[in-house]
Amino acid sequence: MKREFSPAVEEGLTRGARAFGIVLGPRELEAFFLYYQELLRWGERMNLTALKEEKEVVFQGFLDSLVLNLAYDFSQGAQVIDLGSGAGFPAIPLKICFPLLPYTLVDSNHKKFSFLKHISRLLDLNNMEILWTRAELLAEKQRYREAYDVATARALGSLTEVGTQSYPFLRTGGLLLAPRGGQEEPVILPGFISLQSLPYRLPEEERGRQILVLEKTPPVKN
Repeated sequence: MKREFSPAVEEGLTRGARAFGIVLGPRELEAFFLYYQELLRWGERMNLTALKEEKEVVFQGFLDSLVLNLAYDFSQGAQVIDLGSGAGFPAIPLKICFPLLPYTLVDSNHKKFSFLKHISRLLDLNNMEILWTRAELLAEKQRYREAYDVATARALGSLTEVGTQSYPFLRTGGLLLAPRGGQEEPVILPGFISLQSLPYRLPEEERGRQILVLEKTPPVKN
């Protein structure tokens, strides 16, 4: 059975990851290919992701997850939470490359939760907690409140929604990493200050994108 990407796509993945500060070896490339195969296989039965073609999955799924390493060096370790994990972007690609990274994945869709559990076992991804719940309900549990250094989110909707749902989980000074479209300007979010906007471009894509990096500020005292 074929267990590798087409040469052009593998080259694009390898070079793109290197541009984001990540070196992919045989272990990582095999894991990414297995992940890709499972996305296609499960996608025949459920709506996991709109990305279907090899290039789409690799560039707009995998690379568009690894780009977050430009905003935060995940090799240094951190407690990270991903909200609305869906098919696993950006958490699973980051875990493949940083296997020791503590990561909590949250999704309210049981089928997507089942897929995340399956792919974590298949790829032997440890030090990762996968939760089937809504972010609002999880925020009511004390052990998860202000427990994280970094929050990631790709599929929660507007930046305001992302900020509102991420805020309870971050420690003061924690970072929200929010990939957005290239035309979107940073907005003022209650409880956050905007640190920077990092522009980037994916292979074979004309339109640029950006990562918004926001820092949680101390609560305002009355």
